[in-house]
Amino acid sequence: MLSYCQSLFLTFLLLSSPLLGQTQEDQSIHYGIDPLPVQVHPWRVGINLGYWSTSGSGHFMRNILKNPGFEGYIDRRIVFVSQSNAQSFSDHSGWGLPDNYWNGAKFEIRSGDHIGTRGTIKKYVQEGLGGAPQFFVDNPLPSLNAKDMIVVTLTVEKDPVPIWWIPVDSKDTIHVDKSTKRPGSAGNQSLRMDPRGNDPARVLFFFDSMSDKGGKLLLVNGRWTFSIWAKAQDPNDHLEIKFLRLNGTQPYLEEKIQLNTEWQQYIVNFNPVDTGPPTTIILSINAYGNTPIWIDDVSLGEVQPGNSPFRKEVIDILTLFHPSFLRDSGPLGDSFENRIAPLSARRTWMMHIAGSNPQPSFSFSIEDHLSLSKDIGANPWIIVPVTWNDSEYKAFGEYLAQANQKYNFSSIIIEFGNENWNWVFRPLGIPYYDVHGQVSDRAFRLIEDSAGAQTPLKKVLNGQDANPWVSDQYMLNAKNFDMMSTAPYYFYYLEQGMNQKKILEDLFAPEYGQMTGNAEVAKNHGKELSIYEINMHTTLGNLPAKERNSYVSGQAAGAALAQNILNAMLLGYNPIMASNFAQYGYFLAEIQDYVNLWGLMRDIITTKRMRPTGMAVMMLNYVIGGKMFRTNLKTIDKQPQAQKIVIGAFQYGTQWTAAATNGNDEPQTVTIEFPYDSNTLPKLAIWLQSTSPISTNEDAQDVTFGSAPTQITERDVTFTLPSYGFVILSPGTPSP
Repeated sequence: MLSYCQSLFLTFLLLSSPLLGQTQEDQSIHYGIDPLPVQVHPWRVGINLGYWSTSGSGHFMRNILKNPGFEGYIDRRIVFVSQSNAQSFSDHSGWGLPDNYWNGAKFEIRSGDHIGTRGTIKKYVQEGLGGAPQFFVDNPLPSLNAKDMIVVTLTVEKDPVPIWWIPVDSKDTIHVDKSTKRPGSAGNQSLRMDPRGNDPARVLFFFDSMSDKGGKLLLVNGRWTFSIWAKAQDPNDHLEIKFLRLNGTQPYLEEKIQLNTEWQQYIVNFNPVDTGPPTTIILSINAYGNTPIWIDDVSLGEVQPGNSPFRKEVIDILTLFHPSFLRDSGPLGDSFENRIAPLSARRTWMMHIAGSNPQPSFSFSIEDHLSLSKDIGANPWIIVPVTWNDSEYKAFGEYLAQANQKYNFSSIIIEFGNENWNWVFRPLGIPYYDVHGQVSDRAFRLIEDSAGAQTPLKKVLNGQDANPWVSDQYMLNAKNFDMMSTAPYYFYYLEQGMNQKKILEDLFAPEYGQMTGNAEVAKNHGKELSIYEINMHTTLGNLPAKERNSYVSGQAAGAALAQNILNAMLLGYNPIMASNFAQYGYFLAEIQDYVNLWGLMRDIITTKRMRPTGMAVMMLNYVIGGKMFRTNLKTIDKQPQAQKIVIGAFQYGTQWTAAATNGNDEPQTVTIEFPYDSNTLPKLAIWLQSTSPISTNEDAQDVTFGSAPTQITERDVTFTLPSYGFVILSPGTPSP
C-alpha cells in the first residue's frame, strides 16, 4: 500500500513525458558500483523549518497572530569580560547598547571559576572604563578572568506591548495591565485600552506585506474565526473589529462587539472572499467609550480540521517532503520557561545581531516543534540556546525524557547554539573556542544526565564550512559531543555581464574543498558529521533580481542542490538539512530588491508550488535508504563529461535505487552496472523536466516531473541525464 507522501509523489508523475535525448547504449558513460558502502544508514534529507513569518510566505500557524496574549518580552545577551572589579564588569568595546538599557537586569556567570554566581545590574553605561560597556552590580563580585562569559537577562512587562503596532494617535491610550487578565489565562497580563469618546484607542496587526512581490502569500478565503476576551468598565463601551486587505475591497470582517463589565469571550465566525489586487492585510482592534476597556488572548485564523497548532498546509506539504529531521528556527535569546509556555502566555524574545538594534521575535514552542515532527514522520533537531543556565538545561533534559515517552522518536538532535563561530551572532553565541568548550560540555552533561540514557540524544556542535581550521578548534576544546555540523552554502556571486553558460558552470562547480576539509577534521576527532543548512547563497554581485531569480529558483538550481547533497553524502555527511521550508525572498541591499532565496516552496498557501530545489529534495527522499554506495567510472574516454556527473546508489531491502546529477551542457546517456545479486533493479527514471534550465515555478508550474522506463540489459541499467539535470532511478513501485 502506498504511503500518503508516496501517493502524492506518484500523482506528480502524471505530468511526465517520454525521456528525451536517449542514444545507443554503446555511447553511454559506464559505471560500476563499489562493493563497500560509503554509508550504512543514510538519513533522508531533512528540512529547516525557518521562522514563523506574518509578512512573507512563512504563515505556519493556525492562529496567525503573534503575541496573542499581549505579554512582555525577554531580552538576553552574552557579555565576555574585558575587565572587572568588585563593583562592575565590562564587555569589549563596540558591543554596547544605550546607557541604562540593562538597568535592573539579572546576570549570571556561565564560565570560569565562579559559574552560577548571580546578581542584579544596578546601572549600565555604554562607554565606561576604556570606552567599553560597563555593568555595575548590587553585590561584590568575585575575581573574574578575561573572556569569562556572563549572561544578562531583562524581563520586561511594561509599555509598549511588543509585536503589535500602536498608531501615533493611540500611544497614550494603550497600556499593559498586570493587575487583571481573563479568567483561566496562563499569561501574566492583559491590554488596557483607554478610548476618549469619539477618538478610539487602537492596536493593529499587519500581514502579507510582501504581497507586492509574491502576490497573495496569505489567502483569506473559506471559513474563518475571530476570538477575543474583553471587558469594559462601562457597559456602554464597545469594540470594533476590522480585518481587511488594503486594496479598496470590502473588509473580510467588520464587527461591533458590545461589552459588559465582566470578562467574556467573543467569537465571530465569518466567510471571507479574497478579491482585488495583492496588498498588505491589517487587523484593527478599536475601542470606543470614555472608560477603560481590557482585551486578552486574541485568536484569528482559518477553520481547519485537527488539533495541531500548525496549518494543515504545513503538515501536508512537509509530509510530502518526507524529511528525516525537522530543524527549528533557533530562538537564541529565549528562556526555557518561555520555550514551553502555552501560546497565550508566551513572551516575545529579542534577537541581537552585531551592528543592529535588538529585534523582537515570537516563536512556536518546543512542544509545537515536537508534535509537528511526529505528525510528518520526522525526528526533531532542536537548537539549544547557549544563554541558558544550569537549571534550564536540567529542566530541558527532563522535558525531553517525558516528551520522548509520548512521541518515541528514533533520534533527537540537540545543537548547542547556532553558528557560534559567526561573529555576527556574538551577542548570543560563543566565538571563543575555549569558553565554548567549557560551556557546551557542561550544558550537554546537564541535559543528558536529566534526560537519561533511554532518550536517544545526539549532541551537535556547529563548525564553519568555509574554514575547517575553525571547526577543528571548536572540536579540540570540547569533549562532550557526538557530531560536528556545518553549512556548505555555495554559488555566492552573480555579476552583470556573465553569460548563461558561465553562470551555470559556476552553479554546478563542486564545493569539494571545504566539505572535504571538514570531513577530515571530523574523522581525525573520531566524530560524526552532518550539515545543518545547505542551499545557494547568491547574495553577492550586482545582477538584477529578475535575471538572478532565473538561476536561484530555476530547474538547474534544483539539480545543483541535489548534486551538492549527493557529494556531501559521499563524503559521509549524515544527516543533511536543506534550507529552508518557506521563505519567499531575501532583500539584497546591493541591488535594492528581493531575490528568491532560500525557500524550497514558492508559497505554502496560495499556489502551493514547490521550487525546483524543493522538488529535488522530495526526489532524493524518494530513493534514499538502506545503504549508500559510490559508483566507479568504467568508460575512460568519457572522463571529461563524467567529471561533471555525480551518482549515488542505494540498496534498500531487496531493491536498488539511484540518484544522479549532470553539470554538463549536453544530455549524457549513463549505464550503471548493478551487482549480480537478487535485488530488484530500478525500472523507472524520474527527472526534473522543463523547457530550459532556468525555467522556474514562480509564475506558473514550468518545472514538472518527467518519467520513462529505464533500459535494462542483464544487470545494466541505462538512462539519460538531461543537461544541467537531475534524475532518480526507482523500482517503479513504492520506494524507501
